[in-house]
This record gives sequence, structure tokens and C-alpha cells, in this order.
Amino acid sequence: MRKYPHAEVTPGLQTKKTIFLWMMVFFFFPPALAGDPALAGDPALAGDPALAGDPALAGDSSAASAPGGEKGVLVAENLRYDFEREEVVAQGDAVLTYRDVTIRGEELLINLEKNLLTGKQVTIEKEDTSFTGDNFIYNFQKDRGSIDNYYSFNWTEDNEPLIIQGKRGEIEGDLTIVHQSSLTGCDREKPHYHLTAKKVEYYPDDKIIFRHLFYWEGGVRLFYLPVMVVSLKEKESNFDQPVVGYNDYDGFYVKLVYRYFMKPGFYGLLMVDWFQYSGLGQGVKQYFPLEGEKDLFFNIYHFNNYRTGGQDIQVGTGWSHKLGPLYDYSLDAEYWQKSTLQWLGSSYGTLEYDEYRLRAVLNGRDRVWPFNINLEGGKRYTYSEYYFYPRVQLTWRPSSRHSVTYSGRLDHRERPDTGYVATKYIYTLQTTHNLNGYQLRTEIYEAADHSPEPPANWYSLNRLPSVRLTTPVYRWGILGDYRVYLDYLHLVKTPDGLEGQRADVHLQRSFHNLWQRDKFTLQLGSSLRWQDYWLEEGEFARMAWSIDLRGITKFTPHFSWENTVSWVESSGNTPLTFPQLISNSSYYLPKGNLRSRLYYNAPQLRAELRGGYNMGGISNPWHLVYANANWELNEYNRLVFNTSYNPNTSQFGLVNLTFRYQPDTERNIKLDVVYDPVSDVWSTLDLEARFRQKITRNLAANFDLLYSFFGDGFERARIGLGYDWHCRQIYFGYNVIDREYYLQIWYKAFSEAGFAFGSGQAGFAWPGSG
Repeated sequence: MRKYPHAEVTPGLQTKKTIFLWMMVFFFFPPALAGDPALAGDPALAGDPALAGDPALAGDSSAASAPGGEKGVLVAENLRYDFEREEVVAQGDAVLTYRDVTIRGEELLINLEKNLLTGKQVTIEKEDTSFTGDNFIYNFQKDRGSIDNYYSFNWTEDNEPLIIQGKRGEIEGDLTIVHQSSLTGCDREKPHYHLTAKKVEYYPDDKIIFRHLFYWEGGVRLFYLPVMVVSLKEKESNFDQPVVGYNDYDGFYVKLVYRYFMKPGFYGLLMVDWFQYSGLGQGVKQYFPLEGEKDLFFNIYHFNNYRTGGQDIQVGTGWSHKLGPLYDYSLDAEYWQKSTLQWLGSSYGTLEYDEYRLRAVLNGRDRVWPFNINLEGGKRYTYSEYYFYPRVQLTWRPSSRHSVTYSGRLDHRERPDTGYVATKYIYTLQTTHNLNGYQLRTEIYEAADHSPEPPANWYSLNRLPSVRLTTPVYRWGILGDYRVYLDYLHLVKTPDGLEGQRADVHLQRSFHNLWQRDKFTLQLGSSLRWQDYWLEEGEFARMAWSIDLRGITKFTPHFSWENTVSWVESSGNTPLTFPQLISNSSYYLPKGNLRSRLYYNAPQLRAELRGGYNMGGISNPWHLVYANANWELNEYNRLVFNTSYNPNTSQFGLVNLTFRYQPDTERNIKLDVVYDPVSDVWSTLDLEARFRQKITRNLAANFDLLYSFFGDGFERARIGLGYDWHCRQIYFGYNVIDREYYLQIWYKAFSEAGFAFGSGQAGFAWPGSG
């Protein structure tokens, strides 16, 4: 073990000394120590001749009594205190720590009179970042400092290196400025690429701003940018890569984005798109974050459309304002001038038309009165359809047990050229109340088409209202446990005006064990049901009483068989019209009912088979048979199956089969099959595959496919090759549907910078435009 040297002053003193300093948070607050009279006049340090020259006791914690400061810890092989100069000198593996900041160096010197911390070769660590350098100077009171030969090596969230170095670094609070600097994500001695800048401004957890930047490939300088901003925020990027591609419609295309920075908080982007057959586009988008949680933006994009011979223009602006933690609103507007080809009798000519959209949104997040109001309207399509589409949702929630919610929307469209007008209105009013075990739920739903000439096939089933009351479980000892369900429904069918009402009372006696032995359990339950219907054709009523005997045989801990025999006494009938009003239930089928359920429930397999039979002599006594299974073959494979069978007609229902193979996030194969046995038609056979397969050490193939054998063929088809070029990725892809090729190179250190797939879209519809 290494021995620490010490100053020989008083026999018996420990060799390694720790000084507890009353000082501020490094990089943030001014010190409370410099010139403190409580320290300067401490008799234990200044007035006692026996201790005046003892370097070991000069920084003892007993002297750290200055009020208002914060404790830091200084550890070194050798510590001494110069009373005349008011300096603390730490030599040999000196480490100064405070909260989340650590400063290491061979020698650290703290001047309490001048509020300065200096060091020669130092390393500064704070949270997840660190940097090293020479001749470190920091002024506590001004919260400013400097360091020569700045060097920072950090790991990104994707475990990739990010290296920043420079001739000189300056510290101003949270801000670090590096002069004559370079940045790279390549940790080789001679990096594949690097960026050099006259000045770099580093804002922790926010962004890095490069001023007067050059890009280098090896030793070759390729291009210059006056300003470049790299965002450090998750899922945001200010570093977009060019996209180069080719497709049959556009030919070759190149899409470039340059993000610029004006002053803190104000930034924007410039776009240039070139399509060989389609045209040339240019655009700008500017953001203006303002004080008081306000944001403003505008964008304009111009596209010289080669195909139509017209000029496509897009202009937009938006405003948002956060009114404290509970309320916010936003306003935005967008205008498009579009061009298309139109048949003019003997040839095609250019048709230019305009579209626009206006929208206002108001949100409230109050616990008692949350709401959302969304108003949208505008003009669209070549035939100039005007639309207005307001949506509102208002909630009153006085407590966690009570709530009232109203939601409504209006869809209004009209065409002045033909006189066409369409107006539809839908609203819902819901209430929920929970009190001492009672649950009351009500709903009013209404949809109406107020168009002068509504579509002939349009109809709506309006609930005016629907009410359901559920009581708590009443425990009546030997008589059993009971619960009551009360339902009322007023149904109106529009536009034909068919109207009906239904009341439903259900008294349910919970199942309880009668007898249990080994693996068999016998349970008893019963119910009483009554329904009443009121229609224009008259009043109808039916009643049913049932006693249910259920036997459960548990063959294994996972495999069980459940059989329920119900004797039903029923009477009455239901209306012949308005079938949507009738509540169907096997409990209203007369005489005996048998329901059987065979189920298996294990971690790897969950399966169920259920059906039933009615002994009342009706024409179709059998219940539908349902079968489903969810089988996890292993940790990578899963099979899901479900179907139904009608014993009365000897017909199977749709057969659904899904197979999924997913060993990890990079590999996923899914097969969906739907077969209609009645029509003998395979209605669905879809194969979906997403996976990345390594071909060599650095070369990998990527597939993203969705193919419908009985549909339109490929619905999604992207394939490509990716090459791992140490600190970069090269990707060459092909979109089968759009017949589009694209090539990209992006840097691993900026995982959000590139796009996995190119896009032939122009303007601010492109995913990289936000």
C-alpha cells in the first residue's frame, strides 16, 4: 500500500488529512468562505501560538463554522495552509468534491482572499460529463473560469464516443465555451471524420453550437458552415443528414436541410429539395420561443413543379401559449397554392388552385374541470370544398367517485359550385357515480344528419338515454350473496323515427360451494330476470327464473373442466321489429340449459373450448361453440388461434391464425391467416417481417416487409444493406412499392440525425422538416 508523506509538526498526528471547506457549489454559486471573519478570527487558528503554524490543523473541521456556506471535501497526499496568503495547497492526488462535482489534479490551490481555485493538470467530473486540461483557473464569486488544452471524452446514450477538444476552454456558469476546437465521434488516433470550429458553445443537456465550422474527411476539408447546432435532447436533432435517392416517378432526388441558430432559443431550418422529374423546392421554417411560455413559428416553401408547369407554395404560421400548469392554447394557419394537370378539351393544361386550414386549440388540465376545445376549418380539393370541424370535450370531476363528460363534434361541408351541403352532428353525455358500492352509469348519445339531402343509407341508433345501476353485493348469511343490475334503454333509430324502450332487472345470486372433494367442486347459483319493451306496436314483457348447478373438475393445476346445468322457467315474448333493442340471452331459453367449458391455463399455453345446449325443444337448441388458444411455443415463438362452430347449421365461423417469431427487437416475423369455411375463401393471408441479419462482421441486411397474398400484394416493402464503418453507418435501401432507391451516411454519435428510410415527399411533409 502506498504511504502518504506528511508534514512533521506535532508527534502523533495522522499523515493523511482531510479539510472540510465551507464553500459554494462549484460552477453555480459564489463562495461563503473568502474573507469570512468567523474563520479569520478563530482563536483556534489565529490566536493560539501553539497551533499557528500547524499545516495539519489549519483546515480542521472545527474551523469550518462560517455560516451560509456549503461543505466540500478536499483530500490529498499533502495539505498545508498559508495564513499569510490565505491559501490552501493540496499536492499529490488532490481531489476536491462537492455534491456532483469532482476536481482532480496533481496540485490544487485555493486562494480564499481572491476567491480563486487553480490547478495545473486537472480533470473535472460533473454528472455524466467530464473534461481535462492544463492551467485551470476558476473564480468562485464571478462563477467564471478557464482551462487550456481542453479535452472531453463522453459516451452517448447509445454507448458511442463523443470527443471534444480545443486550445482553450472558458466556463461561465453552466455554459462552456471552447476556442479553436474540434469534435468527432471516432475514437481512433486519426479519426475518419471530424469537425473543427473557431468557437464551440456547450449547453449541458441542451445543445452544442459550432461557429465557423469546417467538415473534414480524414485530412481533406470538404465544406464550411457559419453556424451549426447539435441538439443533446432525447428524440430531437439539429443535425440532419442529406438524403439521396432515386424512384421511377421523381428520378434522382437530393434533399438537404440546414439548421441555423440566431440567438439563444431562436432557431430555424432551410430546406432545398431537387427532384429530377418533379421539380426544385426551397423552404424556410423559423421558431421564436418568447418569454412567458410563448412560442411562435412560421414557414414558407416554394416548389417549381416541372410536371404541371405550376408553382406550388406552402405558407404556415403558428402560436402557442402556456398559461401556467393548467391551461394552454394554440393557433395555427396554413395556406397552399397547388397545381395539377386538367383536361381542357383537346389537351391537358395547368390548373392552379388554393387550399387553406385554420385551427385553434384550447386545453385545460384542471383536476375538477378538464376540457379540450378544437376548432378547425378551411378549404380543400380542386373543386373548392369548404369545411368546418369543431370538437369539444368538457368534464366535471368533483371527486374520484363522480364525473360528468360531454363530447360533441360537428362536420359541416359545402361546395358553392354545385350547392352541395352536408352537416352531421354527434354528441355524447356520460355520467359516472360510485357511492358506497353503488355504481350508476348514464349515457346520452345522439347522431343527426342535418344535410338538406342526407345519404339514403345513413342511419344511427341513438341512446336517449342508457342507464345502468349496479348495487353492491348483499351478503345475507345462509340465504347467500346477491347483486342487482338495473338497466334502462331508450333507443331511437334515425332517420326513419323507429323508437323503443327497454327495462331490464336482473337479480343474481352468486355461486357458492355446496360440496368439494379432491379435485371436484360443486357450486350453486341462481338468477331472476325480467324485461319489458315498449314500442309503437305495443308492450312486450318476458321473465325468466333459473337455478344453476356448476361442477368444476380440476384435472391438473392448469387443466379444468366446468359444466353448468341451468333449469330455466321463462314466459312472455319480445317484439318482432327493432331487433337492435332486444337483449338476447340464453337465460331466457326455456327448460334446461347445459353450458360446458374446457380450459387450460399455463404460462406457455392458454386454451379454451366452450359451448352449450338448450333442452327446451326449440328449433336451434345448440349454443355456438368457441375455441381459442394462445400457445407460446418457446421464448421466441407464439401461435394464436380462434374460431367458432354452429352445431345447428354445421357451419364453422371464421378461422383466425396468427404466428409470431420474435427472438429480439431486430427480428420479427408475423403470419396472419383468416379463412372463411362457409365461402371456402382465404380472406386474409398476410406475412410481415422485420429483421436485421448480419452477413459479415460489418455488413448487415435489413428487411421491412408486409405482403398480402389475397390483397394488394406488397403493402410495405423496404429492403437494404447497412455497412458498419466504425464510427459511421452507410445504408443503401430500396422501396419496392415506390420503386425508390436511397443512400445515406450517418454518424453513430448522433443516433437521431439520420433517417432509416428516405422519402420522395417534398416540402414540410418530409419527416425531417420539424
